[in-house]
Amino acid sequence: MLETMKQTMHRPHRQMPLLHALKTRRLKSLLFSLCLVGGALALGYLVWFWVQWHRPGMRYYVAGMKAMASNKPFVAERLWLQGVKRDPRFYGCYEQLGLLYGEIFRYPQATYYLKKAADLNPNDGELQLELARAAHQEGRMDIAEAAAKRAMELLPNNPEAVGGYGMIEAELHNREKAIWALRQAYHLKKDPRFLIAMVANEMDDLQLDQAEKDLIPYLKQHPNDPNACYLMGVLYEHKPHTPFNLRKAMAYAILAGKGMPNDVRPYTLLGRLLTEAGFPKKALKFYLAGSSIAPNDNGILNGLLECYRLLGDRQHERAVAQQYQKVLQWRNDVDQLIHQMQFNPHDVDSGLRLAHTEELLGDYAKALEYYELMVEQDPTNKRTRAALVDYCKRHHLTKLAKRLADPNYVPLVNPAEL
Repeated sequence: MLETMKQTMHRPHRQMPLLHALKTRRLKSLLFSLCLVGGALALGYLVWFWVQWHRPGMRYYVAGMKAMASNKPFVAERLWLQGVKRDPRFYGCYEQLGLLYGEIFRYPQATYYLKKAADLNPNDGELQLELARAAHQEGRMDIAEAAAKRAMELLPNNPEAVGGYGMIEAELHNREKAIWALRQAYHLKKDPRFLIAMVANEMDDLQLDQAEKDLIPYLKQHPNDPNACYLMGVLYEHKPHTPFNLRKAMAYAILAGKGMPNDVRPYTLLGRLLTEAGFPKKALKFYLAGSSIAPNDNGILNGLLECYRLLGDRQHERAVAQQYQKVLQWRNDVDQLIHQMQFNPHDVDSGLRLAHTEELLGDYAKALEYYELMVEQDPTNKRTRAALVDYCKRHHLTKLAKRLADPNYVPLVNPAEL
């Protein structure tokens, strides 16, 4: 009996080697299976990568990038167009065409090709950002809003994506969405752009108390930020017109003017404050000072008209009214010329008129872009190159003028670097 019990007690110990062997065999079998699966996946990836690298679209994509690196944008354009024709499911050529067309202001084509790329590669947040920018420039706010929202969803920790969505919603007057997104962007990155835009939208939404609450802590840390000072001046302008509030508004407007001396907004704010306080003669001095910076600005022209009316100076009032009519006509011309250029970007006459009209309006950045565009469209055209050189001389852009003396120089940014 005792012997039987001993045998029974020791039996499990004799079975352990067998169980261990079975477990080891199963583990080896599992590891072998995993190795096979891993090997198959690796092989599959290598095959996929080889196919992707050697597909027609990739070959045209790479050739186009090499052409861009050699400053041959129109060779790159032809290569990428061939790429989308030969391999319409490859998104890379669509993307580069969209970036290229965006750089030379052909925004309808830029939107078209970037949207094609985004449809083929919908989870690329940076691509969605580019689509939003191009569509915004074209005026397709429906596409811009959808792309910006998708970019924000894909890049929730990217302040540019979140803030960009907020800026577009602000332009669409969806201020609740705009304020929320801009606040999130500012939390992600303490960029003054987001705070200033958020406060401006709160002011537009008549959330004046909230705007002041958001602006005060920033101004305490950055008391000389001109944009923040300007907004605080406008906030005080909206308060009851007590002597204290008017003095505070003027003080902030003066600080803003010191920080951004080439911006007419502080001048128009001071002009409005003095006009509202009953000092049109003093207000006129600020409007005239602002006129030397931006003579065709709406706020300046309206302010001058009001001051001359209040002072009874009919001669100057008529002269400003006539100038205002010219400005309105120039702006109407710009809209029509932009429309023409979108459908015929190689129209040299319209392009040069557009550049010249923007220069008359004082938007020198846009004027330069349009002069450059005409050179980019046809680098061998002596007329457009001469027009750009003349612009450079008028505005003391000596470095660019020297580069343009080389007939092979094309003022174009590589779209892959945007």
